Amino acid sequence: MVAENWVKKQRFDGEAIEVLGPAYEDGKPTGEGIGQWQHKLDSRKEILTYLRSGERYWYGKEGFGTERRKNPA
Repeated sequence: MVAENWVKKQRFDGEAIEVLGPAYEDGKPTGEGIGQWQHKLDSRKEILTYLRSGERYWYGKEGFGTERRKNPA
């Protein structure tokens, strides 16, 4: 559902223009276990595999985590 609610604003030079306002529906996530990953994994082995792969992403030498530089300074 796209709501077309236009808002009047002024440009830097003072001219009045219409811009598209917020076009989203307010709401919050619903359901049990929102943001919990453990209920999606069945066994202890799957949980450990999930945690090890996350550690390898952030701390491993072969990959690049989100904040890691490709060429160290």
